[in-house]
Amino acid sequence: MSPRFLLAVGVMLLVFSTFFVYSFSLKGGFIWDDHILVKNNEFIRDFSNVGKVFTADWGKGAGIPSSFYRPLSTLSFMLDYRLWKMNSCGYHLVNVLVHIAVVLLLFWLVRYFTSDLAALIAALAYAVAPVNVETVANIGARTEMLATLFMLLAAGFYARYRDAYKTSYLTLSLICFLSALLTKETALLFLPLLVLYHLCFWQKPRAGVLWFVAAAAGYFLLRRFIFQGYSFPFSFLPAGRPGHVALMFFTAFSGYLKMIFWPFGLHIEYMDYPAGWSDPRPYWGILFFVFLLVAGFTALRHKRLVQAMGIFWFIFCLAPFCGIYPLPFYKADHYLYFPLAGAALGFAGALDYLIQNAGFKRPAVYISALLILFYAVIAIKQNAYWADAIGFYKTTLAYSPQSVRIRVMLGNEYLDRGRTADAIAQFKELIRIHPENSQGYYNLGLAYMSAGNKAAAVAPLKKSIELEDGEFAAYFNSAAILYSLGYKDEALTAWEKAAVRYPAHGSTYANIAAVYIDRGDCAPAKAYIDQAVVNGYTVNAGMKEYYETCK
Repeated sequence: MSPRFLLAVGVMLLVFSTFFVYSFSLKGGFIWDDHILVKNNEFIRDFSNVGKVFTADWGKGAGIPSSFYRPLSTLSFMLDYRLWKMNSCGYHLVNVLVHIAVVLLLFWLVRYFTSDLAALIAALAYAVAPVNVETVANIGARTEMLATLFMLLAAGFYARYRDAYKTSYLTLSLICFLSALLTKETALLFLPLLVLYHLCFWQKPRAGVLWFVAAAAGYFLLRRFIFQGYSFPFSFLPAGRPGHVALMFFTAFSGYLKMIFWPFGLHIEYMDYPAGWSDPRPYWGILFFVFLLVAGFTALRHKRLVQAMGIFWFIFCLAPFCGIYPLPFYKADHYLYFPLAGAALGFAGALDYLIQNAGFKRPAVYISALLILFYAVIAIKQNAYWADAIGFYKTTLAYSPQSVRIRVMLGNEYLDRGRTADAIAQFKELIRIHPENSQGYYNLGLAYMSAGNKAAAVAPLKKSIELEDGEFAAYFNSAAILYSLGYKDEALTAWEKAAVRYPAHGSTYANIAAVYIDRGDCAPAKAYIDQAVVNGYTVNAGMKEYYETCK
């Protein structure tokens, strides 16, 4: 059989195996943050909003302020909406297809450095790795896949540029890098990855690297323009004292390795924080971290450059997600999606070394096949975790019963399905567990409103306003409800807090102005009308007339 035929068979195996494993995710609905990114996102419903997508933060379409800037991800949901409207199956199908594209690109990149057989096995293992299920089965996590797709393209084109020195390859690599940046902020990891590439392959960086630095600088300037100042979704400063950071880092690092090699109990919202240095997990993390570093440098010393590159890629790209910075999650399966591509490269390098040795070829291939089969079975089962929203949240609560976010989402899912009594019970349980957290009170008030019990809604909404940990949407919506029920002073307080949370929201200032108009207080009413207009709000005729006649 010709090499081309075998290559085609390998590609077909990758496509069909990946699609089969993740076809079990197609029945899933909208879950987790899909409500913000898809269901409640007004921007994706019309292509006339493309300009807004590129000039606003990620959450603005749903009225939720965000420090993320990911226009290409939102654009993909816009295309989804044009094709599927609110049929979640279509969105899941696109996620599966994007994952297949990532797997094929990984195969394309890895076989550039190794044999076809090693690249095929590594790509198959990556394709069905259970830890990747969260990224594929969760519609909102598509941003992770798209960023990885663009970075793999950028890496592949850059490798060809280094070998052929054709500016066309450099241009394509730059375009892909910029696309990755406009998909997710973590694409900045590509810059140090370029340095790693040159170090591992003993190549002196050329001037082309400076174009990537310039592209990153341009990206930061764009963010500064969009957000009217410096804004980034995480701090570049460590999250705490060095001892605490080290504790969190090594505990998370050992946890990630457990997710990869013992993928049982995978879930979202990990809250298994270390109790201290008496916990054995950070010591396992230190042991594994040192082992991987030694393995990487040993491979480098013995000229097994692909293996070394893959190991260092995995370590370096995973490190920022190991508790060094105050990210939204302590650990998350989807944080492994791009680092695991590096692990696949290193695995292929090691496998290629074994395959070249006749005595190790068959055992290496058979053991790899067993690993892939094991991964595929677990991944199919893991897809069921994401299939139903209520089951998803209940299962997650079994792992993380203290999670505020999961209880709120479970209660809201009950509300969406008309199970108001269950929602009320869930929010009361949240208040019992976290009596000083405003989200329980706010959502309980909404649940009472949904049940038609306006009188019962007042007390929890007032309590949510008194607490200082509320988010913009909670203050804004609580104010609107209380205002409609005649509690205008409380509504004013809530809208003022909302304005602090989201200073660029024109409607908030218009609502505050309305309260002062009701009071007949001219000066502050006019001031807030001015503020509303400055922030893009179009005042109605009645408010215009008041503004012109008020003295």
